[in-house]
Amino acid sequence: MIMLILKAYKFRLEPTEEQSQRLRQLCGCARFVWNHGLQVTKHILDSGGKLPSAFELNRMLTGWKKIPEYAFLQEAYTDNLQQKLKDLQGAWRRCFDKTLAAKAPVWKRKNDGRDSIRFVNFEKYCLLENRRV
Repeated sequence: MIMLILKAYKFRLEPTEEQSQRLRQLCGCARFVWNHGLQVTKHILDSGGKLPSAFELNRMLTGWKKIPEYAFLQEAYTDNLQQKLKDLQGAWRRCFDKTLAAKAPVWKRKNDGRDSIRFVNFEKYCLLENRRV
């Protein structure tokens, strides 16, 4: 029997002001995508449709990036935004799971102090130098 071990690391960052501003921008884009995706999925469910998969939400994201009012999404990393939509789809799935007592996903707010983004391919976006990011 082969056992797969998954590793994850959490880092406390001490970014410069420029890096801090960029991280806030990335978190803001991720929050917007979550809220917009939540609005779209609620509309689909209210109109009697089926819950869209993470893949379908990612296809919608491509369309959202082409809308002029949402042009700021093009400055964010696509992987971060796709992970946020994957989280949203997972939240809906847990909500509909009868064995769990999960509530429906809620809107993300700017000042709740819980902004987060996930880098799937860390080396693609961050440079490690002498064990420092």
